[in-house]
Amino acid sequence: MTPLVLIFATFMTSFISGLFAVAGGTILMGVYSYLLPISMAMILHGVAQAFSNGFRSWFFREYICWGLIPGYIFGALCAAGLLFWIYFIPDKTFVFLFLGSISILATSLPNVPFFQIDRPYMSIVCGFFIAVTQLMCGVSGPMLDLFFIDTKLDRYEVVATKSFTQMLSHLIKLLYYSSFLGLSIQDEFTLPYWILPSIILATFLGAKPGKYLLQYINEEQFRRITRHLIMLLGIFYVYLGLKDFLT
Repeated sequence: MTPLVLIFATFMTSFISGLFAVAGGTILMGVYSYLLPISMAMILHGVAQAFSNGFRSWFFREYICWGLIPGYIFGALCAAGLLFWIYFIPDKTFVFLFLGSISILATSLPNVPFFQIDRPYMSIVCGFFIAVTQLMCGVSGPMLDLFFIDTKLDRYEVVATKSFTQMLSHLIKLLYYSSFLGLSIQDEFTLPYWILPSIILATFLGAKPGKYLLQYINEEQFRRITRHLIMLLGIFYVYLGLKDFLT
């Protein structure tokens, strides 16, 4: 039953991400973290989201703002190097509490022009903070939204550029946790050999419809719905984290 749940969750969250460029990965990380040991959840989530965002980047490739990418990569690699040096691996309670907290924080903060990713050097700052968040709790969509919500980019450029940067972050996360896999998983947990190709196929099938549905949502609706989704997810994950902490 668990592999089928993982595949179905991957398909649904890929569809959500394809439409809003946010929330899907957050939901999926919660599902994976609940069902799997954290390091394995991080790795499987990294595979699913790298392909999901990669497919979405390809579908929207003509809208990617390429000038923002080099700075983002530099900042992300600096963050990964720092966390690798201190040998950071979270537990489930931390993941849920951090996941929920950043979601609530991202939607509660007022719009601050300083955080706009298209400002000078802010792509480096964005890459650093997004990679830190990605490696600490598995996802960074709510935090990444802070750097895009007040930019001059339209919704297609937002979806395309966020998807590409997220693909890069998930690849870094995949490499990061793969290096710790044998050291951090204490409980033996095996998955069938067909789970990875099935998850990759689910990400593809879920990502494509979002591009066609996006044309039916205007800019105001797009930004309002994403904020509400992130807030609701944040409250839910804080609840899970507190429940896990108190039991």
